[in-house]
Order: sequence, then C-alpha cells, then structure tokens
Amino acid sequence: MTSGKSDILIPDYFKAQIRRCFGTKGANWLSQLDELLNRCLIKWNLANCHLATNLSVNLVCFADSPDYGSVVLKIGVPHPELYTEMTALSLYNGGNICLCYDSDIDLGAMLLERVIPGHNLTVLQHEQESIKIAADVISTLPIPVNDDNILPSFSDWLEKAFSRVRKENKVGREWLFFVDQAERLFQEIDALERQKVLLHGDLHHENILYDKNGQWKAIDPKGVIGIPCMEAARFIQNQLEKVNLKDKSSCLEEMVTVFGTAFDRPKRTIALCAFIDCVLSRCWTFEEYLEPEELSEARTEAINSSEFYFIP
Repeated sequence: MTSGKSDILIPDYFKAQIRRCFGTKGANWLSQLDELLNRCLIKWNLANCHLATNLSVNLVCFADSPDYGSVVLKIGVPHPELYTEMTALSLYNGGNICLCYDSDIDLGAMLLERVIPGHNLTVLQHEQESIKIAADVISTLPIPVNDDNILPSFSDWLEKAFSRVRKENKVGREWLFFVDQAERLFQEIDALERQKVLLHGDLHHENILYDKNGQWKAIDPKGVIGIPCMEAARFIQNQLEKVNLKDKSSCLEEMVTVFGTAFDRPKRTIALCAFIDCVLSRCWTFEEYLEPEELSEARTEAINSSEFYFIP
C-alpha cells in the first residue's frame, strides 16, 4: 500500500475487547478508528502499514517511516494509562527501553522504535539465563523523577484497587485477608525506601525484547512512581507461572537472590514486593468479572494458587 491511506481490516476479537474494556467510550472510538489510523499515516508519512498479531487494548501496527525506518504505530482509546505511557517514554528517552519518536495526544497515538528482531524472553530455554537478563534490564531501568511529575504512584494503584475490592465485596473474606496483608507489608517496605523512581510497572517476559545490536530492551511501560525494587515483582510473578509446582520454591529462591543482589536489597524485601504486586494483579483481575459464577471460580483459583506459598 502507499503512504497515507489504510486498507487495514480491524479484527472482530479486537473490537469485542475494546467494547468490553471501555464500554460506550470504546464503541465510539472504534467508529472513528479508520479515520484516526489514516490521520496517523498522513501525519508521519507511513507506508506498508500492517497489524501486529495478538492485539490487546491498543491498535498496534508495523510500518515504514522515511525518517526512522521500521516503526511501531500505537493508537489507543483515550484513558489515563495511554497518557502515562506517553509521559514515561518521554522521561526514559531511550536507554534500555524503546524510543518514542513522536506522539499526538489528540490522536491518542505514538510512533515508536521497532525492536528488531524482537524476540522476547520466552524464547530462552534456560530459566537461569532469562532471570539474569531480566535482572540486568529491570535493575537499570528505573530513573529519578521530579516531584512535580503527573504520573500516579504505586501506592495510588494499591489504594484504588484495594478500596474498590473492599467496597464492592466481590472477593470474599478469605481474599480480603491477602489484601490486608499486602497493604500492611507495602507500608512497611515503602517507609524504609526514601528514593522514589520512575517504574515501567509491567515488566514481564513479553515486554523485554532482543534488538539487532544484541541489547535487551523494554516496551509498553505503564508509567508509575515507586521504590526501585518493586520493578522486579511482575517478572517474578510471570516466571512462577511458567514452572511446575515442585520447582516453584527453588525458582523463587533463585529470583529473590538474583534480584536482591541487583537491587542491593534483602531477599525478604524482593519477596514482599512480589507478593504485594501479585495481590494487586489479582484485584485487577476480579474487576473484570461480573457474573457470580465467574467470581466464584476466580476466588477459588486465586486462594488455591501456588503463588501464595511465599506469603511472609
């Protein structure tokens, strides 16, 4: 195709996800998406635009730019996380994370560096190798920020999610015990850490990619302010889900040791970060369930989850 005009067909599964996540706002956005995409192609003079696979809640396309070469075009429904991602990428300005060449708030769009070949950490066969690489990337990514930034804090995330599960009373008494524990433990470690930095906020295996220069880079930051070692938590959760039950204890021990060394923090602190983030993630998951039978299944799965064996 030539630059400035889209012939992309938006998949039905993506439309359904947008409507489920954003309701009427999402439906209105979908009705304008073809126009938004065409405006982006014209604005940045993009050619050979084609969809990425496995779309989530943003339209992601690969394209060719006369100024930057292979790029990623990302367009999202206007919502806070879209804007915090733009802000975070601007603050990072490269390094161990993909560059944002340009963004447009009105279009809800970003023109990003395409990490090529783009293999993520799931392709590595050896667990120890992926843990070491993740620790190297994750421990060096957090950067200092000014007090006047507009990004949310990790404590904001917890307060909002925990308040909601308590108010809506969807999760049951047993799960509220975990919420109470996570809240208390976060206050404990947060009080000991004076330095607050910019965190990616979602550094799992699929968000760490290999580039042509032999460097591993992060993509898709959420953008949140918190203590540096909290950045390790999402990867630890993700890795524990990938190993057999009998191997989880040894895997966790290795990760808290490696990340503890990388962040120069006690292993207990790393484990607490993982637990806190795990509870937060589950609370977000509960928000997606509306039917009683879905909630019941989710509660059972969460409470019986082997991830909770490391509760302090």
